[in-house]
Amino acid sequence: MNETSDKISLAIIGTAIIGIYTFFVKHIVGHVNTEQIKANRDDIQRIFEGKQSKESCQQIVKRMDENHQETNKKLDRILDKLEVS
Repeated sequence: MNETSDKISLAIIGTAIIGIYTFFVKHIVGHVNTEQIKANRDDIQRIFEGKQSKESCQQIVKRMDENHQETNKKLDRILDKLEVS
């Protein structure tokens, strides 16, 4: 190999190594440690208690299905009018 391709290869390898270390450092610094989780236990419990129940999910799905059926009926009427014209 010539000198130019050796320099390019070393630059690519060096950049890859620096990128990998930067990736790991970024993710290690950004993660929450266990002390912070324990300190926020009240907030976590409040969020857990405020989660949506299965019953309300079923009601939402039922409403969405009804709205979908109604929309389909309206679109069918529009399609029928377009086919007649």
